Amino acid sequence: MLVRDEVRGTTVELLETGYAREIYEDPDDPDESVLLVANDRFELPGWPSNTPIADLGRLRTAISALVYRHLGGRFATGFLGTSTVIPGRTLKLKWFESVPVSIEVIGYLSGVAWDSYRQSGEVAGMELPSGLERDQVLDTPALLPVRSNVVGEAKILKPRELASLVNTQTIQRMKISSMLLYGDLKDWYLARGLVLASTRFDFGVTGEQLLLVGYPGILEGSELARGELADDDWLGRGALQEWVGNTGPAQKRASLEEITTQVLAAHVDLYERLSESEFSDWEGEPSLFEGQRSPRKIFGRR
Repeated sequence: MLVRDEVRGTTVELLETGYAREIYEDPDDPDESVLLVANDRFELPGWPSNTPIADLGRLRTAISALVYRHLGGRFATGFLGTSTVIPGRTLKLKWFESVPVSIEVIGYLSGVAWDSYRQSGEVAGMELPSGLERDQVLDTPALLPVRSNVVGEAKILKPRELASLVNTQTIQRMKISSMLLYGDLKDWYLARGLVLASTRFDFGVTGEQLLLVGYPGILEGSELARGELADDDWLGRGALQEWVGNTGPAQKRASLEEITTQVLAAHVDLYERLSESEFSDWEGEPSLFEGQRSPRKIFGRR
């Protein structure tokens, strides 16, 4: 399976398909780097299947590129830049072996974390003091190992499941990295008028090095709010799910077109707040790209 390099007029080989992206061989350096091409698929319970949102992949790419560039050389990431293969949709990363587990970092007692605390007094298996209030900052963020399914939904892993997927040392390294990454991004988001209540990090391994990979910072993997944590100011996956499901305290029945507009506007708002520039200046042109739907995985073999 191939995709065309629109600038050089050549094709590159598909290595792996997945929710929101495909991984392709890098024609410039196939032994050292790979290309992540973001598609426009959008999957949430209640959303019509096989209904993409045009330009969503460009927004995911733009937001994650901002996050990678902000982190710079202070953290170990796989980010090498963007690529001319489908401009605006393609991240160039160091070659890596995917870790099949992500780390969810919960820094505020909001959303599902608040629901869990009210029911059990715990968040992600961590017992918290009684009397905490909704949207309160946690003194120590909760770290939750999760695994995403084919439509990007995260499943919380029990200790036995986790042990069967990743060794203890790697998980500890991922948790330490996630805590540091979250602290840095939380401060950056606050400086841009955003509260990053929770977010998810994906990792890969190159030799002995653990790298941040994938699409950090995108709305489908985060819970965040503009300014104060008011009900109507939320962005992120919880808000996306409310729009798609037509639920929530002030949610009216919305059409597919209205929901699409909301989803794109939320992504554009996040990008423009973080970049302090307009999304129209980002690489590439507005487009629809559905990517490959046939499962494929040869990535990870040398």
